Amino acid sequence: GLSQQFIGSGLNMGLGFSNTRDTTSTTLYSLRADYTSQIDRVNLLKFGVDFQYIDNNVNSARIDQFLTASNLINRWDTAPIRFSAYVQDKLEFKGMIANVGVRMDYVQGDRWFNFDTYDPLLGIGNAGAIDTLNSVRPNGVIRFSPRLGVAFPITTTSKFYFNYGHFYRMPTPDDMYFIRVLAEAQQITSIANPEMALPRTVAYELGYEQSIADQYLVKIAGFYRDISDQPLSVTYTNRDASVNYSQVQPNRFQDVRGLELTLRKNQGKYIRGFANYTYQVNRAGRFDFAQRFENPAQQREYERITTANDVFPSVPRPFARVNLEVLVPEDLGPKVGNVNPLGGWVMSFVYNWQAGVYETWAGGGFIPQ
Repeated sequence: GLSQQFIGSGLNMGLGFSNTRDTTSTTLYSLRADYTSQIDRVNLLKFGVDFQYIDNNVNSARIDQFLTASNLINRWDTAPIRFSAYVQDKLEFKGMIANVGVRMDYVQGDRWFNFDTYDPLLGIGNAGAIDTLNSVRPNGVIRFSPRLGVAFPITTTSKFYFNYGHFYRMPTPDDMYFIRVLAEAQQITSIANPEMALPRTVAYELGYEQSIADQYLVKIAGFYRDISDQPLSVTYTNRDASVNYSQVQPNRFQDVRGLELTLRKNQGKYIRGFANYTYQVNRAGRFDFAQRFENPAQQREYERITTANDVFPSVPRPFARVNLEVLVPEDLGPKVGNVNPLGGWVMSFVYNWQAGVYETWAGGGFIPQ
């Protein structure tokens, strides 16, 4: 009632703020087993399995009795499962060390709505009827990720190494079941895509490490990461705009390449830390379009003027990180009882720097005189 927002006779407290409530609960049941065996002098075998059952009971909303156009409701109850397994062999032969393995991930979603792209039940006034849609269990997604890491010693204090691997990002509950309802219009404005491909990263790294005086480690490495099937939002609009919602699709790609130099001091009585400089270049873009209209004329016009699919030249953005730890001796200063108040402290200093981005001004805007 009014007593919740008003103090006195006309002052609205918290208008548009502090109106979100969330009673979501998520329960994870996990069963995991790992096994390690030194088969012989050369081979160390590892394998394991992990099963997860996730019970999601989501109930959140933003409700303002005066600014009703911004009211949103998120509510769903699902229970997906995940299963993963891996096998890895560590080989050691005349100083060479190699880790060879493969990982399997399987994701099985709960039942989900089966609807057409411009289904009227997603439109204005029909949010309460979405449960009348037929539901189907989406196809399970299975992915295999090969991994390889090899280190070749050159001397007793230096080595070359190479790493290669596939990595998949497992979907979050929001990725698989998120539904957002615009309360005032009773309209679906966002709906998840549980059958979306899993984002994948293929990573390569080639490096050299050198130990100096048993105190310092110098590392120089080149790396490349090919990232695909990243989620991007696509908006779908029917002919009269009564259906207008967004859904994520695996439309984004990215590649990252660079060179890094690191000096690290992990041991020391008084000083520890590291310094890193990385020269990195990113390139990203998208497949397909960010907007899909049911009306072909609107779609053609959008495709003619949109710049969302432009791929811009890669611009390097190097960055640096420095971490310095200063260790105070345990016995510094006078004792108070059995304690040294001034001793045993660790002070950590962190510095981060990154090159700025480049922008080209093409005119327009307002310049104050």
